[in-house]
Amino acid sequence: MTKIAAEMLRQAGAKKIHRTDLPPDYYIHIQSTMRMKFVVDTSCEAYQVERLYIADNSGQNPTLTTQALATRTAEHLANKYFNG
Repeated sequence: MTKIAAEMLRQAGAKKIHRTDLPPDYYIHIQSTMRMKFVVDTSCEAYQVERLYIADNSGQNPTLTTQALATRTAEHLANKYFNG
């Protein structure tokens, strides 16, 4: 599976791919640093990469926050790019 994922990343334009042998559940509650208003704007679009949207969080117990941001961002993208 990791070979398939690496190939997909290469075809998408990845220049470097960092892999690990850690078990997948090791990262189940990893905390992120993509803070809103620091890395992305209030619609979750990255400041430095146009049309890169990051639905992420930087807090404790992130599941509900991530789900809420992902849903809101998906709705925003659907309205902006697919509903005219």
